[in-house]
Amino acid sequence: HEGYRVVLLDDAPPLNELSLAVDRLHIAAVVLVSAQAERSELMRRQLPRLAEQLAIPVCLAGPVTRIRAADLENSGLETLGEDPVQSASRLGPLLSH
Repeated sequence: HEGYRVVLLDDAPPLNELSLAVDRLHIAAVVLVSAQAERSELMRRQLPRLAEQLAIPVCLAGPVTRIRAADLENSGLETLGEDPVQSASRLGPLLSH
C-alpha cells in the first residue's frame, strides 16, 4: 500500500513475542493473514488478549475472517476481509487514528 512500509515475517514469532517486534520495528498495525480456520483457543482467547495488550490495531485478513466470523464479532480484532486489495483499503482508515 502506498505510504506504508510492510514487513513480512516468513515465520510469525510466537504471539507473546509480537509486542517486542512491534516496539523494535515501530509498527503501526499488526496484520495476520490466514486461509485456515485456526484453533479455537487462538481465535477466542490468544488473539483478543494480544489486541488488548498492544496499543495499535491488530487485524485479521484472509478466508479465516469468513470461517471464524462468529468468533471474531466481539474479539477486539479488526477484520479486513478475504481479498488482499480490499484488506489494504480497509487498513488505511485504521492507521489514520
